[in-house]
Amino acid sequence: MFYIGIDWADEHHDVCVVNESGEKVDSCRINHDPEGLSSLRDRIRSLGVSKDQVLFAIETPKNLVVDFLLDEGYSVYSINPKSVERYRERYRVSGAKDDTFDAMVLANSIRTDRHQYQPIMPSSPLARELKILTQDEQRLIRHKTKLVNQIESCLKDYYPTALKLFSEIAQPITLAFLSRYPTPRKLSIKELRKFLRKNHYPGVESKAEEMFMLLSDQIFVEEFAIRAKARMPAYRQAGWPLWWNN
Repeated sequence: MFYIGIDWADEHHDVCVVNESGEKVDSCRINHDPEGLSSLRDRIRSLGVSKDQVLFAIETPKNLVVDFLLDEGYSVYSINPKSVERYRERYRVSGAKDDTFDAMVLANSIRTDRHQYQPIMPSSPLARELKILTQDEQRLIRHKTKLVNQIESCLKDYYPTALKLFSEIAQPITLAFLSRYPTPRKLSIKELRKFLRKNHYPGVESKAEEMFMLLSDQIFVEEFAIRAKARMPAYRQAGWPLWWNN
């Protein structure tokens, strides 16, 4: 059996591996990123034992490291920080805080007193799938927000009137308008009505009148600036995500 203690932090984690006798057989520091977790997995595999012969101890029941180890199929035990303080006194009288030392203390705590703790139970496959979907959704939301901010900043530079035409940027009608009319221009009421009807916009008559008045107030911008800036809001040409139109 091998016992592995992980002293975790925000940016990196210290790892210590001990054997049945409590002898340290390996130690390292990994970064808190996919590469760091992958390197940890590779070091564990290099021990040459099956997953049921490896136990992990860490001071938290929930974080990315715990999730990663559970997904890999390892047994992980959460050790209360107060308990770690008591275990620390066994190995060093001073009890001083030291990350590498604490990883060794955690490894030995599960080696000698595993019977006092229960392993963290992994979530069901359905719950883990939901978690992945939720994480992906959050990444898409952040990406969408970033793109919206970029478009808004660009429009302020050369086409501020476009920001007043619709309630928000991230909707099909706004993106369709920017794609069809990426540069400031005076549109006829007839053309505006045709565009709004084609995109199933409610209140065509009043909205066309309102848009016509707003577009006539466009500030003067040099043509070269318009040509340069107009390349960004044309989301189809620029490759904006298609899910914005859903």
